[in-house]
Formats: sequence, structure tokens, C-alpha cells
Amino acid sequence: IWLEAVPRHRQDAANFRLAELILTTKDMMPFALQIHAPNGKNRTVYQFRDIVTNDPFGFLKGNPFKPFTPLGWTRVVEQPAGPRVTLQPKTGGRR
Repeated sequence: IWLEAVPRHRQDAANFRLAELILTTKDMMPFALQIHAPNGKNRTVYQFRDIVTNDPFGFLKGNPFKPFTPLGWTRVVEQPAGPRVTLQPKTGGRR
């Protein structure tokens, strides 16, 4: 199954003329992505291998709200700034 996409906006047209997503008929998983350059002569093809779908019960494993720190990154926790003190203008009583 081939799906074609053309740019809607001028800034997208500066990046590609046509994009084709190729899906397998067996399980509708992506097989390849072909992007045609704006000049109409060049194209780039990305082929996908060893595709793994998400585990449907993965949300039951662990806390989904706990942030994950990628390998090689450092987690930095900063304390929020204290409350701001704002001064209210004094009024001269009733008007």
C-alpha cells in the first residue's frame, strides 16, 4: 500500500516535493518512506527493519507518570523560586 503526501504550505514545499509512505499489506506496518527533493531529481529512501509495536499492556508496567531520563543525560531538579512579595499602593481612605 502506497500513501502519497504533497506539501500544503510553501515552507513545506521548500523541503520536499512528494513523500511516499509504503505499508505492508500483511499488518499495515511501515516498510519504507521515500522523500522526493524539491528539485524533482533527487530522492531519499528510508527502509524500516525489525519493527516492534508497542506492548498493549505496557502501561501496566511501571509508573507512566514518572519521567524517564535517557541514557547519557543528567537529571537536574531545581527548586521553584519563593513567593513574590508585591506591594499594594496605599489609598488615602475613601473617595
